[in-house]
Amino acid sequence: MPKETETGLILPAGSPSTKAIMLLRKLTPLSIAEIRQRAVKRRPITRFNDQDEYGIRDDEVLLRSIRHARKELLSLGIDARVVIDGREEDAGHLDNVIHSTRETAEQLAWEDEVGFAQDEIECAIAELAEEFVDFCWWVPDDLYELGEELRRELPSGHPLDGRDLAALARSGRCDDVLFHDGQDYILAHLTWSAHNDLPFPLFEIVGGDVSQFLRDDYLEGTAYSIRSAASGSMRYRCQASSS
Repeated sequence: MPKETETGLILPAGSPSTKAIMLLRKLTPLSIAEIRQRAVKRRPITRFNDQDEYGIRDDEVLLRSIRHARKELLSLGIDARVVIDGREEDAGHLDNVIHSTRETAEQLAWEDEVGFAQDEIECAIAELAEEFVDFCWWVPDDLYELGEELRRELPSGHPLDGRDLAALARSGRCDDVLFHDGQDYILAHLTWSAHNDLPFPLFEIVGGDVSQFLRDDYLEGTAYSIRSAASGSMRYRCQASSS
């Protein structure tokens, strides 16, 4: 939102009541004189709270503050109009704007976390490849296709079904692919079949140091528990290389 003056509430024509002014005085840092002047000139009342719990500016927090202020004004019989980015919006559309703003913020946060994870994986693989000549993990060019393959393989009801997963690296020893969901590293064993029954494709959430996990996988092969809502715990193992 480019300017604070472009997002807020416009009061109905006429001089605002004292109750309305005092309410807005509690919800914005604007002075009583500024609120009265803006209201009379039909300019947006702005500078509603826009900071999250960490003190960081957040558009969703701002829109929720505006929605709260409008609701409080309605309790006084005042039907304020919503202005977002300089455009008047239907008040009923505000929830949709809030939802869209949240989705955009979540997508950006997901992309940031995946980007950090990708950097971490690439650094770990580069270091381990220097240490072990035949290190078995690598970053292929078809990461997007691997993500699409996993989504194609997931049967309905699979714990990974519906999760937004980005492929990061692949094992050269077997069909294991390391993914990230914006929070956790997830190791999945692709079946290369679109006709899987639960609990396949097998997977596990990788905890701890991902670099250590890759080292252990290279040296020992990966023995891990596969958790599935349908079948409980299973075991799967890639054979370790004979180096």
